[in-house]
Amino acid sequence: MRLSLKERWDICHSYLNEVDMKALEDETIVMYSFFPKLCSSYSSFENIAVESFFKAPYEIIEDEIHNFKIKSQISFMALAVLAIKQTISNISFSIDSREYDKLYQDVFHESAVLQYPSKNLLKSSLVAFIGSYVKKDKDDFMFSNETLQNMVLRCIANTLIESVIQHCKTDKILIDIANNEGCKPFVYACENYCTPVAKYLLHHCAKWIHVDEKYPIRNNGSVLHIVSARGYVNLVILLLKHKADVNLQDEHMCTPLHLAKNSAVVEALLHYNANINAVNKLGRSPNKRWFNTLHEACRNERLSAVQILLDNQANVNEANKHGWTALFSCARGCRAIVDVLLQHDANVNICDEDKVSPLVLACKEENTNVVGELLRSKANVNYCDKDKCSSLLVACKTGNVELASLLLRYSADINLADTDMITPLHAACMNNNNTKLVLTLIESNANVNAADKTGQTPLFKSIFNEYTAIVDILLRYGAFIDIYDKSGLSPVAVANRKGNKTVIRALKQHRPINKIV
Repeated sequence: MRLSLKERWDICHSYLNEVDMKALEDETIVMYSFFPKLCSSYSSFENIAVESFFKAPYEIIEDEIHNFKIKSQISFMALAVLAIKQTISNISFSIDSREYDKLYQDVFHESAVLQYPSKNLLKSSLVAFIGSYVKKDKDDFMFSNETLQNMVLRCIANTLIESVIQHCKTDKILIDIANNEGCKPFVYACENYCTPVAKYLLHHCAKWIHVDEKYPIRNNGSVLHIVSARGYVNLVILLLKHKADVNLQDEHMCTPLHLAKNSAVVEALLHYNANINAVNKLGRSPNKRWFNTLHEACRNERLSAVQILLDNQANVNEANKHGWTALFSCARGCRAIVDVLLQHDANVNICDEDKVSPLVLACKEENTNVVGELLRSKANVNYCDKDKCSSLLVACKTGNVELASLLLRYSADINLADTDMITPLHAACMNNNNTKLVLTLIESNANVNAADKTGQTPLFKSIFNEYTAIVDILLRYGAFIDIYDKSGLSPVAVANRKGNKTVIRALKQHRPINKIV
């Protein structure tokens, strides 16, 4: 239904106040066939000037285009083709044209329409839009007005960016036009980590893209500053390959290297000869902040990045706020990185805020290879954390026999107890039911009758946990049964409470000997 000018003004009176109506002109209210919807929707967009809203109702157009995409894919494709070409001749639907055929194919594939539409079907869809989106003269289809065309083009570009770039006129793509924030399309693509779009723009629109252009809203930094700060290493490398200035400074005199978020970015920038001594306004050079990057490289097992950072004066022993150095960051990981850190004089006996050493941490992580490297580099095998927990005690809690044996070969104190007087043998009898570990400790002269803070020996712990085989081993190696803990319980009493008849029988039959015969 076509509305007259008077009818449109009457609708305005129903929805808009007098002040808003005065901002509108005749030519504005006749721009769109969906004018009544504009009037009813305006109250939802009170932060937008009435004239701007009625001339360029992007939110409404975007919603309609999205609905076409979901519910009427042929209509979406027809509008997309028209938005890209601006005008389509009527005859193009009835003849073979390499230009149009390539466009149809590209739009079809990129839009993921399920069935390839015929040219007649596309033409019929455009005819159906006449009076709303489309107008037609004798020879051509076109949009009702240029503003509508630009809005539709912007909407379909969200889905069909490659087709838009390849087939649309460059004055419509506006590749070198900034948005309200001052960011151009290429920067926007990089900032939002749209790597395929960034690559496509560089390939097809390189002459309009200035990779070193500075952006006031981004501290007068370049796009390389932006992607370096966000850790987008793929885009960093892409820009560097396209001759981005690796040492360009922003308004704070920071280079991309100052802002590099992670070791992968640092590695890429250094590979392209970033200046490690460039000084910003605060007098800081990149290597003054590299300890965080070094830690991150160690955690992620980036050996080449670690090597590059250390070769460029990263401080191997600088600690974070928790007292962790780089060696802590790889205690659970790569032996090769540990080797590199040790070659650069990493301190193996430095401790964090909880008095944990790299060796204790590596034992917690059961990383035997790293533990071996640390021990060979003179790590203190008997150093204890704030709870007096030694590396051997940690290993016994995990039940790792290989790890415990390694520590014992480096003279770990077999009876060193923590603040609760728990010895490594106590821990072995409390965790994992590992008879091999218990035998290893006993054969290394562990005291089978050492009592903890509660007066309990390893025999108490094994009975409580119903580790029958361990109970038998302890009894054979001289564990006392006629003793009491601080609550007055004997091993037999604990066994009776647990109701384990096998353990009770073993205790009653026990005849302690000092060795297996």
